Amino acid sequence: MMGSSNLLSGGRRPAAVAGLAAALLGCGALPAVAADIPPAFHGTWVRGDAACGAPLALLIAAKRVTFRNGGQARSFDRLEVCTNCGDPGDDSGTIQVLADAPDGSPFLLFLTPGAKPLVTMNWNPLEEQLVRTYPLAPEPLKRCGG
Repeated sequence: MMGSSNLLSGGRRPAAVAGLAAALLGCGALPAVAADIPPAFHGTWVRGDAACGAPLALLIAAKRVTFRNGGQARSFDRLEVCTNCGDPGDDSGTIQVLADAPDGSPFLLFLTPGAKPLVTMNWNPLEEQLVRTYPLAPEPLKRCGG
């Protein structure tokens, strides 16, 4: 832990951060929230330049997203899966996944369907420890197996 001004010291983040996810989405609220992450994205995802056995990975399940780096893991099982929140006219079908957290989502996943599904992500810049522990962004991730 760093000094007392560190965001990770247990203090609450500024109220403005609570709306970060909506601001990243470009909408005031999530317009269409699905119950689960689609099966096409379930599995283990690693950085594009990493081997599939790499210790740094993103594990996606229907109702859970887990960031793993060696023996460390952080799971999120309260998710908002937004299916219609892209730019107007965007017909890519990209799905956006956020953690349902009182202080705003620490991450934003972009799941693009297709013959070869694509996963990319952004960290909330205020999540310093998560960014350092699980450095998966901003490169597209590759799926391992399946």
